[in-house]
Amino acid sequence: MNATKEIAKASAIAGVIFISLALVLAPSLWWLAACASLPAGYFAFRFDLVRKTIPTAVAQTRAKIDIAANTVIDVATEFWTWLCKPHPTLYLSAAIAILAITLIYIQSPGDQTMMMTSPVQEISAICMVSLIFSALASLILHTLVICGQAKTKTYFDFTDAHVPADAHTQKWEQIPCTYKSGFAAMVMGLYVVVLFLVWDMWKFVGRFFLKLTKLVYCSERMVCGVSGTFGGAITFVLLKIFSHNNPSNTTIALAIFFGGVISSGIGALSWEFISKKLLDAPADNISHS
Repeated sequence: MNATKEIAKASAIAGVIFISLALVLAPSLWWLAACASLPAGYFAFRFDLVRKTIPTAVAQTRAKIDIAANTVIDVATEFWTWLCKPHPTLYLSAAIAILAITLIYIQSPGDQTMMMTSPVQEISAICMVSLIFSALASLILHTLVICGQAKTKTYFDFTDAHVPADAHTQKWEQIPCTYKSGFAAMVMGLYVVVLFLVWDMWKFVGRFFLKLTKLVYCSERMVCGVSGTFGGAITFVLLKIFSHNNPSNTTIALAIFFGGVISSGIGALSWEFISKKLLDAPADNISHS
């Protein structure tokens, strides 16, 4: 019975997602909502288990991708971790700069956007904007250098902070920091980042979900994904029939609600009567899924 409740809940989530996306993609592409509802139902079942399995899936996926792509992920992760830590002076300074620029903008004449009313305002705005953009540019360029060095397996002679612990055993080359080497690292880093955004990131996401699917696989998850999609599709078709392709906001809200209810019922009934009675599925496979 425990598994039936979890299946009903996950199927309801998948059904709501299907009907919501189908309404957005209607009239011709509504069926594409299945691309979201199937995995949603699959992973919504026992999501606590999925959440605990994500680090394992990430680690196993990263073990199979290029070191340069891994470096992009490392930099992004480190930057996010750094942002999450307390930085009272940094954030306060940024807030003051943004507030000052906003006040200057508000006080400017409406027909002269960002035209300063006095030299002091103009100089203050220029300095603050310059500081903000300089900090952002420095962060971006530094990231490009790190990614470029990871691709070429080199590091500057004044620091090895971003070099892997086993760099010496992998024969990373230490090079002098010059304008030429710095610019070359930036160009290579730009190539790495663009390649990551265009190809490596999507390859990583695909492999990650494939690995996660294998790690948490169980028959209940398949029932959730299919039942949620089926229930959402039934609700969407009924909505189009009874609303004559012109549903009101109230009708749409009710359709989303009943899409979850119908999907939940289909999921529970499918598990109890089809999977367990006809296909002899384990009575409570939830414990080891």
